[in-house]
Amino acid sequence: MLYPGYRMQWVFSNESHLDLAHALSEVPRRLPAHALPRLVDRWLHQAVNSDADVLLSAEAFARHVAPADKRNWLERRRAYLERVRELLRCFRVEPIIVLRRQDEFIDSSYREAVMRNMAKGVLFFGDYVQKRRDGLLRYWDNLLLFEEVFGKINVLSYDDLSRGGELTAAFFDSLGRDVRPLPDVGRVRTSLGAGQTLAKRYLNEFSRLRNRARLRIVRSAVISELLSKRLPPDLGFWSSADDRRNYLQRFEGDNRRIRERWFSDRDSVFAPVAQRDGTVVDDLPDSIKAELRRMARRWWRNW
Repeated sequence: MLYPGYRMQWVFSNESHLDLAHALSEVPRRLPAHALPRLVDRWLHQAVNSDADVLLSAEAFARHVAPADKRNWLERRRAYLERVRELLRCFRVEPIIVLRRQDEFIDSSYREAVMRNMAKGVLFFGDYVQKRRDGLLRYWDNLLLFEEVFGKINVLSYDDLSRGGELTAAFFDSLGRDVRPLPDVGRVRTSLGAGQTLAKRYLNEFSRLRNRARLRIVRSAVISELLSKRLPPDLGFWSSADDRRNYLQRFEGDNRRIRERWFSDRDSVFAPVAQRDGTVVDDLPDSIKAELRRMARRWWRNW
């Protein structure tokens, strides 16, 4: 199996697995559109020469839309997926979609938005949940579009894959590939904890520092110690299990249809909500905010 890279002399020096997905969307990023056919052609030759399947992995394939005009979300999503199909027409594409329970996915999405300083990365969690009304969580509609555009699709549950603590190995097991004998690359990227997310959100709100500097501040020993001393150890963004269940009620119809279509041998697509949840803190204590401002000012003077 080939997991292709992006480093080529005529492409910006980056190896992001997201760039191809971004380049076909309404917000092109670092990978120029004119480079895409040559890049795919290179992958094709590598795959043919090594008799290997090609694996492209990017969450962005599941959310991007084509450039805006007067079409609605479904039409823009379909147009985007058709762009992907056209670009990869020399391959027989079989999408693999991993579904995560919506309350956990929106939690993860929020932390990502804050960590990457995205437009909604200055919002508090409750506001983020209310404002995130794009197609991100339209699982049923998205699956039907993937199937319409590509034909056969494979639908997996994140809960199934993460059970046993071997998510990556379990994913490749679903493809019939055993990767356990291969060297473990370890943790590639560490997400922010709940306290770090609150601290980063605060820096996003006022700091002019580059995002990398903000991340170094919230992960510093000083801030880490303050967060551990001043915030509850079970800090989270959901106040209770009932809070999660109430949120999940809006997806009951979609989840039922998904179960009937792709998980008919089981009672539910996702694991049930745990009975106990974390402690919610609406905002950081003033002492932590003051230290964040002090460190940001010092970093700015030394930059």
